[in-house]
Amino acid sequence: EIDNLLKIVSQLPDSQKWERWKRWYIIHHFLIKDDISACRKISNTIKNYDSMFWKKANLLCLILQRNVSEANFIYDVMRSQNLLDNTFETLIDKILNEKEVEKFDFKDETVKPLNLILLDIIKYPINFDMIKDFGFEYKLQLSNLRYLQPEARALLIDQMTTIKDINSDLLIKIYQEIKSENLNEEETIKSLNLDPNGLNRAKVWLNAIKIRDNSEKAEFILKSLLIENNHNNSIIATDLYIPTLISLKTNSLSQSQAQIIKLLYSKNNPEK
Repeated sequence: EIDNLLKIVSQLPDSQKWERWKRWYIIHHFLIKDDISACRKISNTIKNYDSMFWKKANLLCLILQRNVSEANFIYDVMRSQNLLDNTFETLIDKILNEKEVEKFDFKDETVKPLNLILLDIIKYPINFDMIKDFGFEYKLQLSNLRYLQPEARALLIDQMTTIKDINSDLLIKIYQEIKSENLNEEETIKSLNLDPNGLNRAKVWLNAIKIRDNSEKAEFILKSLLIENNHNNSIIATDLYIPTLISLKTNSLSQSQAQIIKLLYSKNNPEK
């Protein structure tokens, strides 16, 4: 789907009507680390638009292409004319002049796309609040950010499951990156029921794998699956937990637990 959209956007004329999608095309390639395609498009398109986005994007390209002297010159000109927002200016200053940025207050708010790319370049931890308001046309690409915090990645991937099939192995890999100290079984289940998001789902999974008693583990997982079913997430959740449930020794489970697990397995594997 993304490939088809890219093809369509690349064929659109460079007009104000389509500028939003032309910007999307650039940000898409920056986020997937295809700087060459992004900068080539910027070079061919910048003359057709007057908005500040293209001037900033061109400056970013100069930095990525290691054209430091020209980047510094253009940066100084733009700064002297007050053309830069504070965040962009601070981040460029960090890259070009090694200015301290650790104490800068980015606040817990959505960051503009180009600023987000700069944050990733300087290895700044990116939280979910910084990306939460990005549209679904960006969700998949945002997962390529190297310095996206584990909690933010879990929340992002969870949102993506509504528009794309996500392999349970990928979910597990993401969940494993989250710190799991001091997790409480009752609290995690309660949180999942109140707010079934990616982070709470990750905490439930992390709690489940820590339970050693087979019967307790089965009971905890089945309780979470019931909640997921109530929130229309049963298919993804069942696929995630079935391998764990069928690995539990039947003689360590109650009769009802064994029957439910067998039923879930049958529904999840209709041909077996």
